[in-house]
Amino acid sequence: MSNTWIAEEEFRCVPRKGKPFTVTARIGKPKPVPATRKLSAFSRGAVSLEPLVPERGVGAENAFQALCLSIDFIRTTLKVFIAEGGTVYWRQTENPVDLDSPWFCPLPSLKELRRR
Repeated sequence: MSNTWIAEEEFRCVPRKGKPFTVTARIGKPKPVPATRKLSAFSRGAVSLEPLVPERGVGAENAFQALCLSIDFIRTTLKVFIAEGGTVYWRQTENPVDLDSPWFCPLPSLKELRRR
């Protein structure tokens, strides 16, 4: 799938077992898909969260919905990683990511909270 990536962010992931790794979340520019006799027109974008899950297409009624669904896919995938015992940190820090934040903001680390 040839994509124009329009948004990208990196997170540091630490699995329950194994070595930490960097996950790169990418969202592709949605493209209109013309109507056919069987389907009405819609938009298709791409989302990638390598190496956790492979790149995939996201179909929606329009480009806005495709972007929203891509962000939701990233959030859900990271929540599953955490539910299975992993931890997601902001880039190269010890700050956990707030997966309920609209922009995945970093929370303060316990070390930082203890210093305050």
